[in-house]
Amino acid sequence: MTTVCGLPGPARRCAHIAGRLAAGSSVVALTGAYIDPVEVRDAVLGAASLRHHIPVPSAAVGVAPPRALSDALGADVSMLLAGGADELPASHVVYVDVDRGVGDPSSWYQTLERYSAAAHAARSVGRDPWPAVLLCWPGDGVATPRPDVLLEIEHLHRAVHEIDARCMVRARCGDTEDAVSRWREHVLPALAGGDLALMDRLWDACVLGVEEVAKRCVALAAERGWQPGDQQAPDAELRGIVSRRGGEEEQHLAFATIARGVAPVERRLWRGLTGLLLPFLDDVRLALCERYEHDFGAGWAVRWPPSSEEELTLVRESHLQCQLGHLEAVAREAGRTGRHPGLPRLSKVAQRARIMRNSLAHYRPVAFTDYRNLLTEIERAGLRVSAR
Repeated sequence: MTTVCGLPGPARRCAHIAGRLAAGSSVVALTGAYIDPVEVRDAVLGAASLRHHIPVPSAAVGVAPPRALSDALGADVSMLLAGGADELPASHVVYVDVDRGVGDPSSWYQTLERYSAAAHAARSVGRDPWPAVLLCWPGDGVATPRPDVLLEIEHLHRAVHEIDARCMVRARCGDTEDAVSRWREHVLPALAGGDLALMDRLWDACVLGVEEVAKRCVALAAERGWQPGDQQAPDAELRGIVSRRGGEEEQHLAFATIARGVAPVERRLWRGLTGLLLPFLDDVRLALCERYEHDFGAGWAVRWPPSSEEELTLVRESHLQCQLGHLEAVAREAGRTGRHPGLPRLSKVAQRARIMRNSLAHYRPVAFTDYRNLLTEIERAGLRVSAR
């Protein structure tokens, strides 16, 4: 299965972190709850082919960060912070393994700020660069460091974009090619964006309907302590309430739900469904056109003409221009002759497809049950349509 750091967005971020470490800048990589810090370590240290790294040993459990860092470096960090020493193995990177229990990550962050400030001061007077420190922190909120320190904050858990989330869904579904898998592949990234925790919460809810998705979103917002109005707070982006990509600001779905109800859920569900259903419904339309051409012969689209003059002009040029409403009407009219026993099933296909297409045209999402029922009717009618 594809790992998170193997996805395009996180992979680029890991490569960037590796570059900063190689340049001597320490990095705090915020991994959130769904990215394994060890996976980040392997991706980062492998990205720049860094020759050496010194892990802080598991024996550092309960040891104060300056002491643990001193043991890893083989030098007294307290003296370094006081400017009393400057000889360090500059080619090394120190990896702080939070997952193995190094104590309170916030105390490590405070130590790194002081360490990085001292490293900056040492570099400014021409001393050799100090080893960079990589701290992978399974959290999502720390203050932005001062500009006078060699320390950067990287929000790895926000490096997962919709295309990455779609890859994750596809990998999780495996080789399964059914309606539920296709639905998840398109809907979950649109709903959750890059929030893997929300994607996990909505894995089953996304096929149950808008209300169930909204309920899971409200629960997640409560767990994170979000309240309506928090989008105005200075740390709103840091807390994941809003995100800014490509110059656009978008609220997290869980926050948008507690602020505005189910409307944001409907909008994003619709956005995900357009990629799945609009091409699929057009394939249904074309399959019906070809089936009518086979059953009724050439000229059927004009023999039972559409009500619109504009559409009539188009179908005179090609029967493939016939729209779903017209196809439904043709099945109904032709069925009155009794010569085509399969027409009621074709009429049901056209009717269901038309209703779904109209919903999407008016920015309304379609229920999963409607999609599944249409697939059933297509199979019963013997139509050959790619389910995409």
